Amino acid sequence: MLIWNTNHHCFVPDINLTGEWRKSIIPVTVLNGKPKLSKCRRYRLDVVQNLSVQGYIPGRDINLTDLEQESCVDGWRYSKDIYLSTIVTEVCANV
Repeated sequence: MLIWNTNHHCFVPDINLTGEWRKSIIPVTVLNGKPKLSKCRRYRLDVVQNLSVQGYIPGRDINLTDLEQESCVDGWRYSKDIYLSTIVTEVCANV
């Protein structure tokens, strides 16, 4: 069975981020009344890294909705909760 739609979000490289910022870097959208991680956007990595290094806490010191967003410039991270790989993850990993 081919699965074309798999859960994914922007990949975040292994850089110096606090746990709070690593959990908050992907914007949350509401779809059908449920919060979902954005599949195509993240908060600008250089800005988030700078705020993290300065010790700011997302949601407490920084209003996340005020941060600039960027596309998935480093690619995507695909969920492996149900399937280890799908046609989408195989094709996109080789592009």
